[in-house]
Amino acid sequence: MRCIFRDCYADVIASLVKAEYIQENSSYSTAYHYCKSYRIHPKRMNVRAPLKYVKEEVNGYFQRKLNRLKSTNLSHERTDNARQHVIDQTHQLMLVPDTEALAYIADQYRLAGNPNPPETYATYFNHCPLKRVGIDRFGNRVHSVITNMPKVLRRCLRFVSSPLVPVREIDIVNSQPYFLSSVTSALIAQFVPDAGKAVAVFAKYETCPNFTKFKDLCRDGEVYEYLQAAYERDHDTLCDGDEKAKRDFTKRLTYGVLFGDYDLKDSMLDTPRKTWMAQVKNDFYKVYKQEFPTVYQLFKEVKGLYMECTVNKAGERKQYANNCLIAQRLESGVMYSHIVQACINNGYTEVVTVHDCVIVREDEYDNIKAIALNEFNALGLNPKFK
Repeated sequence: MRCIFRDCYADVIASLVKAEYIQENSSYSTAYHYCKSYRIHPKRMNVRAPLKYVKEEVNGYFQRKLNRLKSTNLSHERTDNARQHVIDQTHQLMLVPDTEALAYIADQYRLAGNPNPPETYATYFNHCPLKRVGIDRFGNRVHSVITNMPKVLRRCLRFVSSPLVPVREIDIVNSQPYFLSSVTSALIAQFVPDAGKAVAVFAKYETCPNFTKFKDLCRDGEVYEYLQAAYERDHDTLCDGDEKAKRDFTKRLTYGVLFGDYDLKDSMLDTPRKTWMAQVKNDFYKVYKQEFPTVYQLFKEVKGLYMECTVNKAGERKQYANNCLIAQRLESGVMYSHIVQACINNGYTEVVTVHDCVIVREDEYDNIKAIALNEFNALGLNPKFK
C-alpha cells in the first residue's frame, strides 16, 4: 500500500474507512491472521443482489496494460537504467521449491495458522502479476519481494527463460560494516555528493591506524568475532547458543553501536540499566569505544553534521543515521552504476540484487564474479565474497 499511496497510505485508508467506502473486517485475515483486511462497505453495493463471479479474459489489450504496469517503478524516486533493469528482471523470476523449501514454508504456515498447503506459496509467487519493487529514499536501494526472502527459498529462484538453471549469489562478507569502513572522502564525492559535508571529516581520519585496523577486520569478516572476544575479556559470556547464534547476536549489537544515536548512548552510559539486555548493549558500546576510539570519534562527528538528505519516513531529521546513509548510498551506487551496469555492458542481463548481493544464473557465475572483482578493484575496493 505504501508503494501505491506513498507514505501517507495509513491516512488514505483511514479516510476511505471514515467515508464508508471500505470497511475494516471484524477479524484478522483468514489467511495469515495477523494482517488487517478490508472490504467494500455494504453501503456501496447491493447486498441483496446475488453475487456473480466474472472471469476476466486476458486478451491482448489487458496484457499490454499489465506489462506496462509491471515495468513501472512504484517508488518515490526516478531511477537510472541499471536500477530499472533490476526492477524489470525481478518480474522475470519464478520459484521452484525443493523439499527443504517446502518444509520451511509448511512450518511458517503452521506458525501463522495458515491452512493452505506449502505449494500455494510458489503458485502465488509465480502467477502474481506484480512483484513488489521500489527504491527507498534513504539509501537508494532497490527493495523487492525477494529482499527479505529467506535463503532457503531464495536459492530456489529461477529466471523464467531458464527454469532448469539454478541461481547463485555473489555476496560480500560483512557487507554493511565493509562498506561503512570503506568510505573515503573521494568515494563520498563520487557516490554520495549530498553528504559533501562529511568529506572533510573522513579525510581527517581515514589514514589513522585505529581506523585502518577497523577496515581490515571488516574486510576480512572478523569484526564481529573481534568485538565479541573484547567484550568477553572484560565481561561474562556474551550469550548462549552455538557459534552461529553468538555471531548473529553480536552482529545485531555491532549494528547498534555503529549506526545508533551516540548522543543518547553517551548520555546514558553511566546510568544503571534495569534489564539484562539493556546492560549488555551498554557494556558492548563501552567496549566498542575502548577498542576503536578513532572510529567512534569519526562517526560521532559525522552523526553531528546537519545534512538535508538524512530524513526519516515522516520527513523528520535523523542525523545520527548520517553514517548509515553514506554507507548505504555508497553500496547502492557501486552495485548499480558499476557492478550491474558492467554485467549489462558485457551481455549478462539476467541479474537481480538483494542490496550488496547479486543473484545470477549458475552457469554465468564465474564470468560475472570476475566482472564484479574488476569493477571493485577499479574503485580501490577489495571486498571478500562468501
